[in-house]
Amino acid sequence: MEIKEELKKLYANYFKVYRNAIKNGEIPEASNISVSQQGYLETIYHMDTPTFGELADEIQVTKPAVTVMVRKFINEGFVEKIQAQEDGRIFRIKLTEKGMRIVAPEVKLLDEIIDKVTSKIEEKKVKEFSKMINEFNQVFESEIEDI
Repeated sequence: MEIKEELKKLYANYFKVYRNAIKNGEIPEASNISVSQQGYLETIYHMDTPTFGELADEIQVTKPAVTVMVRKFINEGFVEKIQAQEDGRIFRIKLTEKGMRIVAPEVKLLDEIIDKVTSKIEEKKVKEFSKMINEFNQVFESEIEDI
């Protein structure tokens, strides 16, 4: 099926651009962490100060695994543990400035790539593609709910 190959190629190309940006020093802090660690930080960024349990559920790992990674991130200065206002027994995970210096450039890079690509394609096609991506996301989200 052609769409499978095209989506795989799209993902691979984005990943190449991202890794090239790291290699060229555009995201210097990201060169010292693994792809898995990058994924954790991005998830924390997108969830906006999740609890340990929320993060574990989102990335489908155990709370002890999250605790180990968060401790490592705290020691590296990427995140901090903050007490939840709603319940003093609960702690939330927040990116520090150092953590944001890893995540923010990738978010910016993705925005720039999307802007560059969409500026070269006629608006009607961009809207059609956006609609298709929305449909893909709905399918993914329903699959995630079933997990």
